Order: sequence, then C-alpha cells, then structure tokens
Amino acid sequence: MGTDADRQGVKPPANDSAAVPRGAAPADGERRADLARPAPLRLRSVRIDTWGENVAFLSRSCTAYRAEGFKALSKVEVRQRDRNGDAPILAVLNIVDDPSIVGDDELGLAEQAFEQLGLPEGACIELSHAQRPVSMEAVRRKILGERLDLAAMRSITTDIASNRYSRTEIAAFLVACSQNELERDEILALTRAMVETGERLD
Repeated sequence: MGTDADRQGVKPPANDSAAVPRGAAPADGERRADLARPAPLRLRSVRIDTWGENVAFLSRSCTAYRAEGFKALSKVEVRQRDRNGDAPILAVLNIVDDPSIVGDDELGLAEQAFEQLGLPEGACIELSHAQRPVSMEAVRRKILGERLDLAAMRSITTDIASNRYSRTEIAAFLVACSQNELERDEILALTRAMVETGERLD
C-alpha cells in the first residue's frame, strides 16, 4: 500500500550526497574533521644535546598547548604537515616560557630529534598525542612476574630502538627484570632480541 506521496505522484527527494556537484564545498563532517586537525607549527632547531633522547619544546603561549591539552613530559608525535604517510618521530615534550627558545607558532626539537625528523627549519609540521607502545603490555606482564618469550622481548627492544620509550618506561622495564629475575630462556631471548634490533659493530 503506497504512501500519500506515492498516490499524489510526488517523488521523494534524491539523496543529497549524490546530488552534490563535483567541486562543491565540503560537507559539514569534512569541515569538522579539518578543524579537528592539530594546528600547524613551524619547525625550529634547538641546539641542545639530550644524550640519546628525543625532546621537543613547545611554548606555553602556543594555541596548540591550550587547545590540545599537552602536558610537560608527555610523549608526542611530530610529523610533516599533510604527509600522513610518513612515519612520525616520537619525543618527550617540554613546555617553555622563554620566547628565545621557541615562538608561539613554533615547535623546537633538540639535536637528535631534529636530525631524525630530517626536515629543514621553518618546515610546516604538526603535533599530536603519542599512542602508548604496544609492547608496554609485555612490560606490564613482566612487572606482574610473568615470563616473556622471544616475541615479547623483540617487541620491547624494537620499540626502544625506535625511540618509542621514554626513559621512565625504559626504567620500568629494567626494574621489572631486576625485581623479577630473568629465567635462563628469558636472558637468551632478550640477548637475541637486542642483537636483532640494535646496531652491530663491524
């Protein structure tokens, strides 16, 4: 049995998404997604030797600091703007109040992080909250006294070699291994994992 519109010969309106002409303004959802992206920042090199740790510097007056809720000593991802296919680097964030270190629209990277990112000063970059390393679940298991196999050890050493661990997280793994002594097969697994993921001397 048809509806009143059918009996009167009225056709329902066409699907709005199919009727949008090519080149039309983006939909509200697309505009909201674009607005949700982190604000772009200019890259700045900060000539500080952080002794093997990636460190980033953000001004307390920066709009991104207030809008995104970044906190000092949290881990962040840094990548080139509009290059989502490129792997980001991870860094520990420091909040600064000295404009001589970084400006309000800048993100500073210490020497190692700047070299690892591989972009020139002034490049347009974006900052986002870092995801927790997947291998931290294995660290948690070790803290609880469980034994770790080669796959777990390899995931931990791979993340450490990729600078995905902060010094605090590395310390948590070392303390777990110290307090819950490694079994012989765990020592072998950790040694193999370190050889596979670390740098080798010729």
